[in-house]
Amino acid sequence: MFENLFSGSAQVWTGLIAAGISLPLLIHLINMMRHKRIKWAAMEFLLKSHRKHRNWVWLKQLLLLLSRMALLLLALFMLAQVGCENDRISRLLGGTKTHHYVLLDDSFSMGDRNESGRALDRALSTLGAISARAKSRQNQFFSLYRYSQTAEADAGIPEMKVADIDNLIVDTNFDRTIETAKSGISLSQSATTVERIAEHVADIIQSRSDENAIVYLLSDFREKDWNNSDAVRKSLKQIEASGGAIELISCVESEHKNLSIERLSVAGNVRAAQTPLMMEVTIRNHSDSVARQVQVDIESRQYDAVDRTTRSENVSPEIKSLPTVFIDSIDAGQAVTQSFPVFFGQAGHHAVVATLGNDAVETDNQRFCDVSVSTSANVLLVENPTAGQASAGQIFSILLNPVGTTGLETTLVGERFLRDCTAEQLGQFDSVFLFDIEALSESAVSNLESYVNAGGGIAFFAGPSVNLNFYNDILFKDGKGLFPLPLDKIHEIDESEQREIADIQPVDHPIFAPALSVKNSLLNLVQINTVIKPPLEWVVQPREDTTKVLATVRGSQNTPLMVQKRFGDGKSVAILTTAGPAWNNWLRNATYLPIMLFLQNDLASGRHSNHSRLVGEPIEYQRSKRDFQAKATLHPELEGERTVEPIDVTKDESGDLASTLLPLSAGVYETWWYRVDGTIVTDRKAVNVDTRESNLKIAGKMNVLNRLSDVSPNWTTWDKFNPEPKIKPASILNRLLFCLLIAVIIGEQILAYATNYHHR
Repeated sequence: MFENLFSGSAQVWTGLIAAGISLPLLIHLINMMRHKRIKWAAMEFLLKSHRKHRNWVWLKQLLLLLSRMALLLLALFMLAQVGCENDRISRLLGGTKTHHYVLLDDSFSMGDRNESGRALDRALSTLGAISARAKSRQNQFFSLYRYSQTAEADAGIPEMKVADIDNLIVDTNFDRTIETAKSGISLSQSATTVERIAEHVADIIQSRSDENAIVYLLSDFREKDWNNSDAVRKSLKQIEASGGAIELISCVESEHKNLSIERLSVAGNVRAAQTPLMMEVTIRNHSDSVARQVQVDIESRQYDAVDRTTRSENVSPEIKSLPTVFIDSIDAGQAVTQSFPVFFGQAGHHAVVATLGNDAVETDNQRFCDVSVSTSANVLLVENPTAGQASAGQIFSILLNPVGTTGLETTLVGERFLRDCTAEQLGQFDSVFLFDIEALSESAVSNLESYVNAGGGIAFFAGPSVNLNFYNDILFKDGKGLFPLPLDKIHEIDESEQREIADIQPVDHPIFAPALSVKNSLLNLVQINTVIKPPLEWVVQPREDTTKVLATVRGSQNTPLMVQKRFGDGKSVAILTTAGPAWNNWLRNATYLPIMLFLQNDLASGRHSNHSRLVGEPIEYQRSKRDFQAKATLHPELEGERTVEPIDVTKDESGDLASTLLPLSAGVYETWWYRVDGTIVTDRKAVNVDTRESNLKIAGKMNVLNRLSDVSPNWTTWDKFNPEPKIKPASILNRLLFCLLIAVIIGEQILAYATNYHHR
C-alpha cells in the first residue's frame, strides 16, 4: 500500500483494523448487558420457543454483527484508497496503470564534478533506481525525457525525438532498454530550461486520464533555473491536479568554484593582413570567492584563403600558440576583460580560440571566435579639391596610412562617385569621409543613407563651402536624416575668450582614448578658430538617444564640435571644423592622427558584427542561384576532429539557394559552397555555449519548495532515493469497495428488521 491519508506503518494498520472489528462487538456486548431479568409464568412458553429457534436467532445476530464490522472496514479501506498490484485483476476491478515520467536535466551544469563524479553520473544512477522501482510492480509504464531534446525538437531539428523512451510498458526486456538509453545520454551544450519540459509533460499527463502518474525531476536545481519559477509551478500544479505525484531529486552535494570564458571578440575594426588586430577576452568568476592567478591560453588558426576547384577534405589550419593572457584576480561574481594582439599573415577567414584551465565545469572553459581578415581595410575619401594645391583629402589619405602599417587603404574620389556608384561598390568601404562638400545630388544622398543604414560609417568635415540650407533641408531633415544636427552659421571664436581652458572639450569616448589616458594631453594645445554653430534652441533642448555630442569647443553655450548619430545599423559623425589647417591647427598636433584612426575604427564597427552565435541558434545561409550550385558540405571542427556532412540546400521564393544549420556543439563550423564554375567558397562561423549555464549557485531545498508554494512535491537527494512515491496504487479499488459498502448497508438494514431492532 502506498502512502496516503493514513500511515504506511503496519502497526498503525493493525490498530485500525482491530478497532474496526472490536468496536461493533463491544457495542453489541454493552447492549446485551443492559437487559433486565424478570421471571413470570408466561416465560416458560417463550423459553421453550427460544430453545427451539435460538440457533437461527444467533446466526442472524452474528450476521448483523459481522455486517456492521464490515461497514467500518470498507469505509476505512475506501479512505485509505487500498489497491491491487495485479495487472489483470486491477483491470477487472476498474484499476489504472502507473506511468513513471523521468525528466532528466542534461544541461552542461550537470557536468559539475567532485570526488564522486559528475552530477549527470549521479542522475543516471538514480535513473536506474527508478527503473528498478517500476519493474518491481505490475501494470507499469515508463517515459524518459531530456531537457535538451525537448528544446531541440521545438527548434525544428528534423526527426528529433522528444523522448528517449515514450510510454513503454515495463516488461522483461526493460532492463536492456533502460541501459541502452543511459548509454546514449551525454551533457548537452544547448541552452535548456526546466519550464518547457515541465509544460510538455503536464500537457501529456492531462490528456491521459487512464493512468496514475509519477513525475521525477532529476536535476541540479540551480538558482538561475528556479529564480523565476512561476511557469514551472504552473506546470507542476497542473500535474498534481491531474492526479500525478511529483518527486524532486537533487543530484548535487555542494557548490563549487567555476570560471567561464564569457566573451571572445575582436576589439579593433581594421581587420587587415600583416596588421596587428586587437582582441578581447572576458572571464567571469561565478563563485563567491576571489579567483587569483587566472591564465587563459590563446591560439590562432590561420586557414588557406585561396578558393580552388579541388580541395582535400582533411584541410587543417596553421595553429599558432600566442602568449598566455594573465589575470591577477577576479572578484566574486565579477568579470574581467583583457586585451591581446593577434597577427594574421594573409587574408582569409580565420579563427581564434581561448582556453581556461580545468575547474568544476569543463564545457565553458573554451571559446571560439571567427575573424574575417582582408588584404586591407578600405576607406573612401570624398572631396572636390581646388586645382593647384594640396587638398584636405590628400593630406588625410597620407596620414591614415603613412608607411603602410595601419592596414588602411584610402581611395580619394569626387562627389560624382557617390552619385553613380552601386550599393555593392560603396559597400566595399568600411568608412566614408566627406571634406567640405557643398551639396550632394539626390542619388548620392540616397546611396549614403542606404550605406549607413546597412552598418556603414560616415564622417562629415565642415568647411567654408558647406551649403547650410542643403545640410538642413536634405541631410538633417528635422532629425530624420543622415546628418546629426541642424546648422545655423559660421562662427569665428574670439581668441581672447576663455583662453584659460582648452579649445576641445571631449567626453569619455573611445575615439579620444589617446588624449584622455594621459594627464597633460597635447590635445590641450589645439586651437580652433572657426566652427559652424547649430541653432541655440538645438543646443539647449533635450536630444534623442540616437544623438550624442562627443566634444565641444571653448566658449559659451556649450557649442558642439563633434556630434554622433545612430542611423540604422551604422552611424554618422559631424565634425564642425575643417580637416585641414583652414580653421584650426589640429593637423599639426600629435593627437590628430591617433584620434582620426580611432574615429575610423569606430565608424567601421557597424560593418563587423561581434555577435556570438550560441549552440542551438540557427545559422542561415543565402546564395545566388546564378553563382552557386545547389550543393554544399559541412566540415565542422569539433573537439579537434573534422567530419564531412552534406548540407540540405533548398530554394526560396525568388529561386535563390537557402540553407539552415542548427549547431548542437561549440566549435568552428566550416561550410563549402560550390560555384557553378567548380570553385569552392569557404565560410567559417564560430559557435559557443551560453555561459548563463555556468552559474553553479544552488537554489536549495527550502527555496525551491517555497517557490512552489501551492504544489506538494516530495524532495530527496540522489543518495537517499528510496521512499515509496506519494501516489495512489496502480489500481484503486474504490469502485468495488463502494459497491460492497452499499450492499452491506442494505444487508445490515434487512438483518436489523429481521432481528426486530426496528419497531413498526
